[in-house]
Amino acid sequence: DLGRQRESEQVLAAALRDEALLDGGTLGLLLTEQARTLADLGKLPEARRAVDRAFQIAESSRGSIESARLRAADARFFVIASQGKLAEQIEAGMDVVRLADAAGDVPLGTRARCNLGHSYNCVGRFEEALIALSQAASDAVRSRILPLQGFALHNLGLTLARLQRFDEAIAHQQHARSLAEQMGHERLRVSSLQYEALTLAWCGAPERALPFAKEACHAAAHQPSQRILAFRVLAFIQQFRGAKEAALELLSEPGVLPEGSSDPEWSVLARLTQVEALLSLGEHSQAREQLRLATLALLEAAHSLPETYRQGFLERLDENRRTLELARLLGVY
Repeated sequence: DLGRQRESEQVLAAALRDEALLDGGTLGLLLTEQARTLADLGKLPEARRAVDRAFQIAESSRGSIESARLRAADARFFVIASQGKLAEQIEAGMDVVRLADAAGDVPLGTRARCNLGHSYNCVGRFEEALIALSQAASDAVRSRILPLQGFALHNLGLTLARLQRFDEAIAHQQHARSLAEQMGHERLRVSSLQYEALTLAWCGAPERALPFAKEACHAAAHQPSQRILAFRVLAFIQQFRGAKEAALELLSEPGVLPEGSSDPEWSVLARLTQVEALLSLGEHSQAREQLRLATLALLEAAHSLPETYRQGFLERLDENRRTLELARLLGVY
């Protein structure tokens, strides 16, 4: 949770080396933590195997099967989220909320609502996100769980930014970052820097956004998944402020431009940033081709969602709506 996934991977691998010495409950707990860590590091096949084993152990547990199943479901959410499967992500998040509430597990219930709120943000369901994240923030304060309070405020800040409540959004990111610095929580700190940069750009202040985006890139140097997101956000900020070449250089870094429709967040923003930078530089043929690919990936992602989520995903997320508008304008859709 502190953003030191490589160290966590090593510690968990060492702890799991002698499985025969572990009881079922301890083994299941270690496997769920391993799954989350591997998902953060982008090692998804290994993460899925760890989750499957955790569920098998939960079903055969002689102790509290509900608690073991809850931990496994929580880990499964993180693996699904790392694959970018939004509909499954929301279902998995709701499952964890239900199991946590039934078990009276406030910490896991709070984290599940943070995750569910984030998932709602990804499909344009900002009102549902506001409800889930507001409850998560309140529960975290009452329980005095600082990491969860920080992530609830951080994700709630993005919801408020999407609803154009920019001053509140910035205040939430600053509060989240203050908690991150108090705890030494690098992942939360990096994420809050990214979201504050985006919020400042969205409210028309890209020059103010630039230092936050640059700091996020520097701080995420040893966090693989966060590094990609930080580069995407910085590329967007550079394009927004007119630094087209700088934006394209950032997008040329390995893994920053997404492949396919299953990808971590800000993938559409990265593709749109590339297209707009190319258009500004007069590279119209290349821009049209990249826009065609971006539109296909966006529509593939939209059609993977149930119809109840599809319209909000395409119309309420600015980068998605702008991609389709540009595609229609240039005749590629």
